[in-house]
Amino acid sequence: MRSQLDHLIEMAERPNISIKVIAFSVGAHPALESNFTILEFAGQAPTIVHAEGLAGQLYLERQHEVERYQLAVERLRDLALNPVDSIRFIEEIRDTYVNE
Repeated sequence: MRSQLDHLIEMAERPNISIKVIAFSVGAHPALESNFTILEFAGQAPTIVHAEGLAGQLYLERQHEVERYQLAVERLRDLALNPVDSIRFIEEIRDTYVNE
């Protein structure tokens, strides 16, 4: 686990990677019960959402459905620690593990 957390910390140093942690203390949030990915494509292809949950996986294409997930991402960004505090948080957790 320590090595995995070190890897996250190392990757966060790259200019194209930003890590933001949502702490357990935040409580319930929009992505608590499912995983989803917003897929944006160049050109004329529409943005779609791939969502996974207890009922299986879905691909959502309707604009109002996509906007709902985009709003959820905005809310998640608001709830998350900023990138600097997120790395500090990861470092604190990493330090509780011993190298073996």
